[in-house]
Amino acid sequence: MDAALAQQIALNESDETAYAAIAALGRIPATNKESRAERVATLSELLTREPDDKMRAAILHAAANLLTQQKQNGDDALLHVIARAADGGETLTIHYAAQALWLASGLLDDATVAALLAALRQLEPESKGTLEVLDCGLAGLVKNGFTERAIGYVTDLVSATDTFRLESFDDFMRALAESDDTLGTVAIRWLQTGSAMLCDGLAHFLQRDNLRGQSLKIPVVAIPKDHHVQVFVCRKALGWFFFLPTTAASVLVAVLREADDEAIEELQWLLFDPLLMNYGGVAEYLATIPAKDPVRKRIKAALAFHEAYIEGLKSVGTITELRPSEHRQQIHNRRSLEEMQQAHKNARKQSVFFDIVHHSVLLYGRGAVSFVQDNGETLRAVEMDLKTHGVSMEYPRTETLDPIGLSYQLRLFQAEKLKQ
Repeated sequence: MDAALAQQIALNESDETAYAAIAALGRIPATNKESRAERVATLSELLTREPDDKMRAAILHAAANLLTQQKQNGDDALLHVIARAADGGETLTIHYAAQALWLASGLLDDATVAALLAALRQLEPESKGTLEVLDCGLAGLVKNGFTERAIGYVTDLVSATDTFRLESFDDFMRALAESDDTLGTVAIRWLQTGSAMLCDGLAHFLQRDNLRGQSLKIPVVAIPKDHHVQVFVCRKALGWFFFLPTTAASVLVAVLREADDEAIEELQWLLFDPLLMNYGGVAEYLATIPAKDPVRKRIKAALAFHEAYIEGLKSVGTITELRPSEHRQQIHNRRSLEEMQQAHKNARKQSVFFDIVHHSVLLYGRGAVSFVQDNGETLRAVEMDLKTHGVSMEYPRTETLDPIGLSYQLRLFQAEKLKQ
């Protein structure tokens, strides 16, 4: 089918043939500007006929394919067709709007991106395939200079209802993490909203690759100026990032750099209680801050509180009466063994190598010997020494001393609202 015939069929037919012709208009290579302009005019004409969702989706898909053919933006008429096609569409149109963001995010202008995202605000949670395509499209927007548009869309979508979770936008989050200090800026913004869905999703994302969490790079412009908001953001960071102590500490340090006199004392105390009181590793993180950094003076009081607290704990000595009985120790050890066995089974199920390698059970020793057959029938011994491997994770002190009090404190931080 040539382009002229496809245009004729698209304008004069109304059955499946018309949809095929519209698809062809987007796939047949346009050899010159005149040919592309004729196709754009045809698609524009079809939009004036009040098309249904299927027709609108076909037009949107064809226009996006035409845009990717020319591999450069600037075709205002074609971008206008894409924006018009996305407006008022339903399920199928919404899917192709997500696909347009994915395939042509680097060729769109701001107005067209806004139109596509406006259509995607009608996305249904059951549309899993569209959600996956949208995730790729949002990542493309971040990489092509539409970061604010993408962040605004995800912020509104996730915080507005409980039906969408941040975990559905994995590629988008990774794109933010790769974009210098953007993730830190977004973290402050989402903490300031107080949205449980956004904050919890962000905490899960930060926790995946590092048990202690990563320190966030937060630019000065992202720090709120009002001291009430500064304290609110830090309390939210403690509530949601408490089990990522380095992440939580990096937020408090960043805010302390710009905090006014009314907020400094309260932020210093929050840095001590609950962070330094529970995690010795936070003191190690704070020690990495250069001495010439002005914030060193502001964290000095928190470190002094921490040193006095540790000395107070050591001064008590060992209290024999508080040691658990042998029976309770056995219960704890049995429970730990069962948890490790279950974790081992789960790890074997998720391993991509488990079913393709040979398994051996070592009853004793620190190595293994295998025999492989060389040329002929000669067997050669291959020795393998076993090495240790492990990870470490610091548990908060008050998780043992006062678990109910700690849980209550974190719940308060998570649930509180910003006072107007």
